Amino acid sequence: MKNKLVNIFICICIVISMLSINVFASSGTGEVTVPKKGISIVAKRNITRSRNCSYVLVSVRAVTPIPPYNVDTYSKCKAALYIPENKDFKNPTLISDWYTITEGKAATQIKLKEGRLMVQKFNLNFKGNNTHCAAVINYSYNGL
Repeated sequence: MKNKLVNIFICICIVISMLSINVFASSGTGEVTVPKKGISIVAKRNITRSRNCSYVLVSVRAVTPIPPYNVDTYSKCKAALYIPENKDFKNPTLISDWYTITEGKAATQIKLKEGRLMVQKFNLNFKGNNTHCAAVINYSYNGL
C-alpha cells in the first residue's frame, strides 16, 4: 500500500511539472515602419519562446524605402531581441546582439546572450540599415 501511494505521488509530481512547462512558441508575421537615423522600433511585443532553442528565427520578406526615395535599393535591416523592464516598456534590456537581415533570404538565427536562455517573453525590434532613409519592413518570426 505504501509503495502504491509513493508511485501515485511521483506520477502526480511528474504531471504537475510537465503542465507547468510552456512548450508553445509564438510565430507570426507583421509589418513595421522604421524611421531614419537608425532608431530602434518595437515590431512585436511579448512574443513567447518555448525555451527549447538558444535562438529565435527572424526573416524579412521586404524592406521598402519610404518616399522621397523612389528607387528600391534598400534590401537589409537590423533586428534584435529585448525584454521590457517594466509595464511601461521603458528601459528595455537587450538579450541578443543586433543582426543584419537581408530580404528574401532564409530565416536568421538570432541567438540569445549568455544567461538569457530562460527568458520566455521578448520583444522583437527592428531598425534600418541606412541611416538616411526610413523604411517599411515586412517580417516573420518564430520563437521556437
